[in-house]
Amino acid sequence: MTPRRVAWPACVCLLLTLAPGPGVSTARSRRPNILLITVESLRSDRLGCYAPGVKATPSIDALAGRGVRFERAYAASPSTVPSVATILTGLYPVHHGLRHDLGGRMGDDVPTLAATLARKGYRTGAVVGSFHLDSDRGLDSGFGTYDDDIPGISKTIAPLSKERRAEEVVKQGLALLDAQK
Repeated sequence: MTPRRVAWPACVCLLLTLAPGPGVSTARSRRPNILLITVESLRSDRLGCYAPGVKATPSIDALAGRGVRFERAYAASPSTVPSVATILTGLYPVHHGLRHDLGGRMGDDVPTLAATLARKGYRTGAVVGSFHLDSDRGLDSGFGTYDDDIPGISKTIAPLSKERRAEEVVKQGLALLDAQK
């Protein structure tokens, strides 16, 4: 059976960049940089690193070749916000408190990966591409920089939905990395 063709929606893209901060000892500076990219509604059979013969994603394929690539990953929720909160906390939605995309705020007492890494000497930053991941939801917890400033409406997918294109998220993410050199 041939996979059906789907559009490449880049509705949501979160770029999380982490690198050892200034004043970190030499032993600590040997720690790896961490880059987490989440993309909403992207099927693995559309990525070359998961589907041999697919040539459309050379950059992602190169990252996967040099980094850690998971064969199996399961979403904690069919909704963006609880799934991203689970990625950032390691907790199920019932424990971090974000159960859907339409409201709510993660508690300040919920431990996050960004906060843990910041305590270990990493500089943390995120660039988000969807209003769903707005800092008002508490997803900025632990980040030194959290860029959720999405000017204008680039695509309406539901009332009040705002997003920025993946190219803009990458541009802002690279600027964030350059500022950390």
